[in-house]
Amino acid sequence: MDTVQPGGCGPVIAEEGQPWLSWLVPPGTVRAWENQYGACLSAPMAIDFPPMHHERPPGPYWLRPFRTHVRVGPRLLHDALNAVKPEQTPYEALSHLLSFYRGQPQPSP
Repeated sequence: MDTVQPGGCGPVIAEEGQPWLSWLVPPGTVRAWENQYGACLSAPMAIDFPPMHHERPPGPYWLRPFRTHVRVGPRLLHDALNAVKPEQTPYEALSHLLSFYRGQPQPSP
């Protein structure tokens, strides 16, 4: 993404042991997002931002730094996900969270 997005990649959050990355895209992206390799979340779901200086594990950290004026380009992210084709779909990886926010009980581990 650093090479295809003008100005470099926007902010990305990672967490050791989690099978996904959180790419910060512009507000409203969820309305047009359709991609089997990436879930786009919006309210009432929320993610906790790591402290601005936190750039390594443990806990959530900035894989790409937060910059107030830059977000990840949704079209570029869509195309990159389609090219890479991650093995586990985000809907499987996030199913316990998605069920929780829909008011359904969480499955047992």
